[in-house]
Amino acid sequence: MSIFILYCLLVLLTHFILLCSQLTELQTQAAIGRKLAERRLTDRRSRNTAASVELLCKNCLKPVASGSDIKLVENAHYVNINPDFK
Repeated sequence: MSIFILYCLLVLLTHFILLCSQLTELQTQAAIGRKLAERRLTDRRSRNTAASVELLCKNCLKPVASGSDIKLVENAHYVNINPDFK
């Protein structure tokens, strides 16, 4: 083989190694970002318990229901299950 071909192979190998290291770095950053987003979501969800949340009437600002009265139906709708709710 000529020296030129060996040089070209060396350059290609160097670029390949550089791209692999960049790809690994990007994948690591993406994984860390997903973990942080999941942690933020978990923290936000655990901040308030359902019993501590109080829903108010938008006209008179009187309490009408608590967070524990609200249930998710069919993974799509939130429904107040309190029989006293009007």
